[in-house]
Amino acid sequence: NTDDMREAPSVVIINQLIEAGATVTAYDPVAMEEAKHMVGDKISYGSDEFEALTDADALL
Repeated sequence: NTDDMREAPSVVIINQLIEAGATVTAYDPVAMEEAKHMVGDKISYGSDEFEALTDADALL
């Protein structure tokens, strides 16, 4: 329940997925602004958890 993503494993996973050619859509009710700051426009952002899962093949 924090927006501190400095050591978040999700950032590493997101970058690895992008390098592998994946399309990533994220949603986090607490850390969306921090995620946008750290990851930028390399991924898409859902407005809620349901939008983030639309047409998804996996959930992490």
